[in-house]
Amino acid sequence: MLICKIKYRLFFAFLGLISFSTFAQDSIPSFGASVTYHHGFIAPHKPEVNEIIKGHTQIIEVAAYKNTNGTRQWEQYFNNPKVGVSAIYINTGNEESLGKAYGIMPMVELPLNHWKVQWNIRAGCGLGYIQKPFDRVDNYKNLAIGSNFNVLIFANSKWNIKWSDKIESSVGLSLTHFSNGSLKRPNLGINLLSINTGIAYHFGKTETTIPFNDVNRERKWNKYLNLNSGVKESRLIFNR
Repeated sequence: MLICKIKYRLFFAFLGLISFSTFAQDSIPSFGASVTYHHGFIAPHKPEVNEIIKGHTQIIEVAAYKNTNGTRQWEQYFNNPKVGVSAIYINTGNEESLGKAYGIMPMVELPLNHWKVQWNIRAGCGLGYIQKPFDRVDNYKNLAIGSNFNVLIFANSKWNIKWSDKIESSVGLSLTHFSNGSLKRPNLGINLLSINTGIAYHFGKTETTIPFNDVNRERKWNKYLNLNSGVKESRLIFNR
């Protein structure tokens, strides 16, 4: 039992170290662009999804972003993340029932450590397009998604290796999710799991990163008012 407790404490200490480690002063170019190739499959999270799984999926992701340098307080708290836009093209592996898929989304890439092999989480949420949604006559096998336009949610746990001041490569594991929030049924959603590799190039004016500083943090209360509404399509009810 004592050994187990020590292991758990070491494990959580390690998580804390990689989550809250801050960056030493460094210089980085202002902007960057990357190309990433993903190879994977559609995850059969429901039995009905098996009908659209035919082959492996392939994703090409192109991203353009800005390297933040800690000028604003939130940048320091999140270890100076990259912020930008990603566009993706997807070969779903099923040309008959799904066709191709596309997406565009704002994204953020959060560094979790500052080691030679840097662990990052890239996440985004935007607009996705499925070429062939469900149709009761022409595409009845596609019970996963009922609309062309959908919400696209993307997450990539990736490890970057810096080869020079301007060039770095990466490998990672990613999840890509399409769903319309039941605005149009069926809406089981599509989940794509994949491994990926990519290359990035940094360019623009070189800026010095600002070290973490919590002393001058502005503390004040803010007031917000939110109004929300929503719609969804209900399941068909049969009368007997």
